[in-house]
Amino acid sequence: MKTDPRRFAPLGLALSLLAVLSFLGFLIVKGLAGAGVFTPPDPQLLTRGLWISAAIILLGLALAALLDPEKARKFLVGRQVQYGSNSLIMLVAFVGVLFFVNMIAYQNPKTWDLTEGQ
Repeated sequence: MKTDPRRFAPLGLALSLLAVLSFLGFLIVKGLAGAGVFTPPDPQLLTRGLWISAAIILLGLALAALLDPEKARKFLVGRQVQYGSNSLIMLVAFVGVLFFVNMIAYQNPKTWDLTEGQ
């Protein structure tokens, strides 16, 4: 009897979901440690945990895409992804323009006297 590998594709997504939850947990703990709420015994452990969680997220998504490539293809060429990617590109462009304008203004300080009695 031949098993269909597409049956196991949701396991990759479940693995990614668990990794996202652990990533958020590590991020919260790292934020609390950065704020000085507590001191972890090994600060590098939090950073390693974040990187490992991120790698497992990517691994789970890749596993789901490899086990069910047709579903992944349908998701990636859908209308929502196209509109979402356009919005993301516009957001990145807007933030980039703000960043460079702020950088130029910071590097060239000039005070303007806009009061009435100059």
